[in-house]
Amino acid sequence: MYEIEVIEILSRKVMIEADNVETAIQQVKEEYYNEEIILDYLDFQEVKFIDSKKKEYEHQLMIEIIDYLYQNEERHYKELNEPNEHVFLKIRTLKDMVINGK
Repeated sequence: MYEIEVIEILSRKVMIEADNVETAIQQVKEEYYNEEIILDYLDFQEVKFIDSKKKEYEHQLMIEIIDYLYQNEERHYKELNEPNEHVFLKIRTLKDMVINGK
């Protein structure tokens, strides 16, 4: 028995007037959750079929690699007195995205 995940992606670009991108995203979220924006078959972009075990394995590999880089680069980042353009900041963001889905 195999578990295959079917992922269907619907997407629509929405133009919105706002003071900044954070406000624009919040307004679009509110419209979406209030069902003012409803995606349907016209918004179809793609479909993927993925072996669930492979997906889990790939995710675990990403976490292990990020953790390895995180530890080394965090040490280096602190040794250099936390510079603004250090790769550690990108690894930290990536870790948050992969692990927490942000």
